[in-house]
Amino acid sequence: MSTVIYTYSNPYKIHLEPYWASIKNCVHLCASQTLANGLCDQYTEFYKGKVSTFAKFINEIFADWESDTCSIEQRANIDNIIDSMDFPVCANNENSSEFARTSLKRNRSQVYESIRIMCELGMKPNEIQETELTNAQKCVVDIFKCINSNDNQNFRLGQKQIDESSINEALKVVIENTVSKDDMNKIKTINKDTVVIHGVHQFTPIMLRTIELLSRYKLVVLLFNYQPDYKNIYQTWLNVYEHFESKVHIS
Repeated sequence: MSTVIYTYSNPYKIHLEPYWASIKNCVHLCASQTLANGLCDQYTEFYKGKVSTFAKFINEIFADWESDTCSIEQRANIDNIIDSMDFPVCANNENSSEFARTSLKRNRSQVYESIRIMCELGMKPNEIQETELTNAQKCVVDIFKCINSNDNQNFRLGQKQIDESSINEALKVVIENTVSKDDMNKIKTINKDTVVIHGVHQFTPIMLRTIELLSRYKLVVLLFNYQPDYKNIYQTWLNVYEHFESKVHIS
């Protein structure tokens, strides 16, 4: 499928936008629960279940990656690697390897986040330009290389194969876990071929990975508030979305 990007100038009048008819009956995933609640309160077409959060869908489609069990195992594996690795020794400091080890342990949370981001971005160790890195960054890359050379399953993003059926099942779970009993019958009419993502201002690697997967099987509509009369205030939104291949259609 593909990705399209629309803006709206007034959050209380999205129903007047020309694209409204094509999105009002689709699955809507918001940047926050507050935004989801606001849409449900403002528009009679929306209700909880039809409108949910992007985070809930990510947690469902990458349940193995986002689980506490995975996090604990990853942290333990990184600690074991730090304990067992021989880090490069600086020519003028024979204790530099131990200094590096101690520093990595003290900053293990940041090391953990860095490794996770590299996995989420799908980075390959042999493609990293190490000449541009600091010594501390090179140590993190060494850990990343060790993880990849050992084919560590705990660091494989999405261990299960994610195909169209997986996407549909994740959407179904998110909808059914959110919808109220009174609206349960309504969810049968939701158009699940289009997914609308609202108000994301900062895209994390896992978000981009999810959008990439969604766009293979669904039409993904990225939607955000933009007022042309206040270009300087809203310019950061355009700066974020201009990196997508799709053109931003300004309201």
